[in-house]
Amino acid sequence: MLKDIESKIRSWRYGSSTFLIFIFLYIIVAFIDFYPSLKEYLFELVKINFPFLYSFFNQFTLEKILIYIVAIYGLFKLYKNTNKKEGLRYKTFKELKEKYKGEKEKFLTLSFKNKKIINCSSINYLNEIKDLDINDNLKLKNIKFIKLDKEYKVPELIQLKMEEILIDRFNIRSKEDYNGLTLSLKKVSYQKDSKTLLFYFYKSSYYKYLVTNTIPNYEILPGVTIEDYLEASGNNKLNLLEDSLVENHLGISCLINLVDEFSNEYLVIPKRGNNTTVFKGELSPSVSGALNIHSSLNELNDITIEQFFLSEFKEEVECLFLANKINEVKNIFINKLKLIGFSRELKRLGKPELFFKVNIPMCYFKDINKRIISLKNTAENIIDNRENEKVFIIKTSDIKNFINSTNDDEAFLEIDNFNRYKISESLLVNLAYYFR
Repeated sequence: MLKDIESKIRSWRYGSSTFLIFIFLYIIVAFIDFYPSLKEYLFELVKINFPFLYSFFNQFTLEKILIYIVAIYGLFKLYKNTNKKEGLRYKTFKELKEKYKGEKEKFLTLSFKNKKIINCSSINYLNEIKDLDINDNLKLKNIKFIKLDKEYKVPELIQLKMEEILIDRFNIRSKEDYNGLTLSLKKVSYQKDSKTLLFYFYKSSYYKYLVTNTIPNYEILPGVTIEDYLEASGNNKLNLLEDSLVENHLGISCLINLVDEFSNEYLVIPKRGNNTTVFKGELSPSVSGALNIHSSLNELNDITIEQFFLSEFKEEVECLFLANKINEVKNIFINKLKLIGFSRELKRLGKPELFFKVNIPMCYFKDINKRIISLKNTAENIIDNRENEKVFIIKTSDIKNFINSTNDDEAFLEIDNFNRYKISESLLVNLAYYFR
């Protein structure tokens, strides 16, 4: 019987800890069976204090009860390990604040004159780039991407378990589960004289990002999580970008600010759909995405940030603007985007994120008088219509009135007849930089 249960447990991927619990319980059962008087005493105790449980379990032997306990525990553990809900993957803000207390001065907050403060789970990384001054007014033309002839390698212990993690944690089982070519950020430098911000990348892939950045709480050894393995800094600080063992492909976001003829400003804030990989159903920056080779490769086969933004603009917001003016809008968008921030997200083990803002005249907007725009029926105008399901146009000065938080881990906007919409970490950080 012992061997049968062991093989079932292992084939169901319940894990070694489940098997150890089974062994422990089995020893207890064997001990009780060895002393009939003890067994009778325990059953009598249950009968007196828990008659319902006694009448139920009296139908079964101790061995069967043991099997049920282990099976229920195993199923619970399997659910916990394969549950894709983002909230279960990461530490809370309180836990992050304690773990990375050496970064205390770098934690980003969204604050307003009315003293309202919303915490971000990200740290400001601008000051870590030597000679960089955000007041240098950097545009896209000042940013250069350099792809090195190297490939990011997953640390050995995770590499050995990579197949198991992808199946157990992400249910990846076929070629339908897309594995894109990404770029792992290894170094950033700034040339003050030419005002050029240089980003150096290794070639990488999406699966490598999944098994390093996105599941910090996953146990790869009993009691040892991926975060313990990759971020083993003893000084309560995040490893420097160039020292990081994590995949770290670059996220890029921007806020579009529509400006009308009276100089009123309105932010374009999409609500993501529920089929996205991250920030499901949450509010996000106007344009956002992860830098990858496919979306950033231009006609000259160069990786550029201009091409990245052109691709993302077409996918996410092009359908919001007048079709006969789209080339003018693109020119404004690409030439006026301004760098406002560079952060590293602690929940995802220091994943780097770039943030921008841009002003676009309201006259180019297709639905000037609409404040909520549904994207559910725009498949012919938008490449990835699953990315966003609707867009809110919110007066910039009203954001401070609509934003709030229930606790340190969740910020939201109360809009659309006082409905609450959770704010994604990327939008929260983009707003923090925007209102600085």
